[in-house]
Amino acid sequence: MQRRGFWSSLFGTGPAHDRFSLEELQYLHTTLLRNPVVNDSNREAVVEALRSIAELVIWGDQHDSSMVEYFLTENLLGHFNQILQQRSNRRGNVAMQVLQTLSILIQNLRNQQTVYYLFSNNHINEIVSMRFDFDDDEVLGYFVNLLKTISLKLNETTVQFFFHAGGPPGGGRGSGGASPGASRPASFPLYTESIKFVNHRDPMVRTAVKTLTLNVYGIPLPAVQQFVTSRPASAYFVELATFIGEQCQVLDRLLSSWDVASPQAQGSVETCLAEVEDLLSYCNDVLATGVEPLQELLLDCLWQAFVGPVLFWPLIQEDVAVQHIAALTLGSALVGAGSSAAGALAGAAGSGSGPGGRGGPAEAAAGAQQALQRGTVGPLCSLYIFERLFLAVTDPQLLTLLVSALLGGGPGSAGASLAGSRPGSRPGSPGDGPPSRSQQAAAGVAAAAAARWQIPPGLLARLQYSPAAYRQALLGMLRGSDAQVAAAAVRVLASLLRNRAVSEEQLELIGKLGLLPQRRRKQRQLLKALVGDSPLNSHMLEPSAAAEVEAEESADAAFSDVVSALLGLLSSDLMPPLSLRTVGWLLNQLLAVGKGGAVLSPGQRQALAQAAGRHRAALRQQLQGRWADALAPLVAAEWRRCREDVLRAGPGSVHVAVQTWMQAVLVQELRWQQGATAGGASVPDAAAVAAKHAYLTVQGAVAVLQLQQVLCEGEVPLDPPCPPVSDADVRRGEVREQAQIALAQSQRMHCAVCFTRGQERQAYFAVEGLPAHMKAGQAADLSLLKPSVLQQVAASAPVLLVADPGTKPETGLVLSVAPLMGALPQVDAKHARWLHVKVRPPLRGLLKVLQGSHPGNALLNMQRHLVSGHWVLAFPDADRAASAAQHCEEWAHKMRAVYCQLLHPLLHDGGEGGSGVSACGGQAPLPGTADGKQD
Repeated sequence: MQRRGFWSSLFGTGPAHDRFSLEELQYLHTTLLRNPVVNDSNREAVVEALRSIAELVIWGDQHDSSMVEYFLTENLLGHFNQILQQRSNRRGNVAMQVLQTLSILIQNLRNQQTVYYLFSNNHINEIVSMRFDFDDDEVLGYFVNLLKTISLKLNETTVQFFFHAGGPPGGGRGSGGASPGASRPASFPLYTESIKFVNHRDPMVRTAVKTLTLNVYGIPLPAVQQFVTSRPASAYFVELATFIGEQCQVLDRLLSSWDVASPQAQGSVETCLAEVEDLLSYCNDVLATGVEPLQELLLDCLWQAFVGPVLFWPLIQEDVAVQHIAALTLGSALVGAGSSAAGALAGAAGSGSGPGGRGGPAEAAAGAQQALQRGTVGPLCSLYIFERLFLAVTDPQLLTLLVSALLGGGPGSAGASLAGSRPGSRPGSPGDGPPSRSQQAAAGVAAAAAARWQIPPGLLARLQYSPAAYRQALLGMLRGSDAQVAAAAVRVLASLLRNRAVSEEQLELIGKLGLLPQRRRKQRQLLKALVGDSPLNSHMLEPSAAAEVEAEESADAAFSDVVSALLGLLSSDLMPPLSLRTVGWLLNQLLAVGKGGAVLSPGQRQALAQAAGRHRAALRQQLQGRWADALAPLVAAEWRRCREDVLRAGPGSVHVAVQTWMQAVLVQELRWQQGATAGGASVPDAAAVAAKHAYLTVQGAVAVLQLQQVLCEGEVPLDPPCPPVSDADVRRGEVREQAQIALAQSQRMHCAVCFTRGQERQAYFAVEGLPAHMKAGQAADLSLLKPSVLQQVAASAPVLLVADPGTKPETGLVLSVAPLMGALPQVDAKHARWLHVKVRPPLRGLLKVLQGSHPGNALLNMQRHLVSGHWVLAFPDADRAASAAQHCEEWAHKMRAVYCQLLHPLLHDGGEGGSGVSACGGQAPLPGTADGKQD
């Protein structure tokens, strides 16, 4: 691109000026000099000059060094500063263009010396310290982007241009009118200006602030580290922890709203939970810098404003877990933790009764009870935050503190268990003689391990309750009646096992608290046995043998408690199926020891068998319902997804967590809908409620039965036990409206029907869409059929139809269809020749809804899209109406037996024996009576 003068452009003569040239840069510089004050008349020219200068300097950095040299020698950066000194230029297009130009120059200049020169003259520091119009989101975006761009260039050398460590006290050069004893404070405008936006409403701004601060914390200069951890800059961490707590409170309100039906509900919860997880990941990154003062400061702020009020205190809830906790009061924690911990806790709670705590534990507990604080969120929100925290945190110090506090660690308990000695048998007691060197070494290792797992007294005091109480609270939630809380508690345990950063030492603590998988326990036992057989180590293990046996017994008891609580959830009627998959994954991780399955105790095997039996019974009950024809296709559709979740997936992402929450809420609403009074104004559609119940039953049964398979047999087959059914398979066997079908082999009956008011018409009534082998009168034993025929049987969807006579003999033109399983034919009580038929949504409609839904909102979509109808058919007399009803019931009875055989691998238990019919509980009852309660 070239620029011509006015006369040259007019007459077409004169030399053309190169766009990318030193002359062009000089021309732009002259434009800035001619317009020292920016107003409405020259604003556009100044903005264009600023934009072009950045373009030319970047080009010159790569092709013509004279242009960069001109930019530096003529101090064009000083003109940028001068433009912004005019207060009116700190908003609008001028401010945005200056900030953008600086960002472009800093980001794209390749010559390091040029970058140093840009930073060295303090112009950028002055610009960063200016007060722009931050109410304008665009200006703020360009400003924060400039700060982030500068931070990407920071290192031990370049930070000196932005950070001033302060001067010595008194009368030095540049002290001005300062008093002789005063000192120049340290300053770091780049950092202090950015952290003001830690809680800004725009997530892009917050992300830029987090990027900048991490770049600053990565600079290995003690002066910089001291600045960010000293006042006033250290207040940033208080604001950060407070902001995390505020975001958790927003999440708590969303989780408590139960407003899953609104289109924005899922997105709002998912966005908020992802924001909290991002903040926790940022804290983990700060801890990963390895700067000890920074770590201590952040942990202290988090423990005070976030860990206590958001994570731990909400777990102690009267309506959730109090009945499951033996000792919740602070007084019991004081007694159990020993005198030193008691003093620290009592002092923090303000319950001390004089020096040395002479008032006793009872007085300390009484005073502590008055000072106890409640959590700022509910237990459900606390558990979801715990889950994301365990998945995001890799810092060993924070992870150790959280695990110790939540699962029963802390001074006195963890220290005593790892030290491995009881008071009456500890080495060095009177009569035992002086300890040997090996015993001293072993004692030193044990003491170091105990110190590692201790929670500092100050942090322990902020917990308010002993860690053992929180462990009891968590187990109580697993056994409680609140399915949402129980589902979230399961995800907490699963996320802890899923954390890849858990070290061997942390696994040892987890093992003592009941969460170490069996295979890892076997490996550790084998390793100890091998080490113990060595002559060099046998004498070191003898003094602590009794303590190790005691520790193993304690770990076994804790492990049994956790497994027992999880097995109990498998039989819960309110547990959402997505959570059952997580329970299955967790139990598989804890119990499986190899390809041959798990080694289960008799009690565990019985609990698993009882849970599987409950789900088989629920599946058999659904075979008598109005969606019996959908069970086999639903099993085939859920099988592989569930298998992946139980064997490999684990707790999953934020999206999966939100889907689990939505399903838990919708399952609770489904229970209310099933208990709604018939005939009420707000009673939901009965067919939709039955579809949701059938879907949940299939999901739960598949999850539990797959868990039983993997624990007892060691594997789950890849293919489902019944033929897979696709939408195309169902469509091929579907009887459609306006289709002409053959009625020669059908028992058709004449009736009258009225689809439009005042327009009654005569029609045929018949049962169609039956499997070919049944319609031909062949045996109903499916074991004699080929796989291709079995698939056709599974995809069959028999219907009742009304049809006009067709154009050919023995045919009919279908007017309307009603699925046979949901028809529930019933003769009118007052008019005996009238037959009432319910028109359930078709099978393909249900499968289509599920294909377009996530597991969490599938129930919601069923309620929206599955709508049933109603026929009233008039027959010539009462006998024919009763005969038509009996004909429908007979075919429905036969089809239920067929569906029972299709599901025989799931319904049959090795201990039950019998055929597929016996697995369904004998003779299936007539549908008119079995499903009447669901209507």
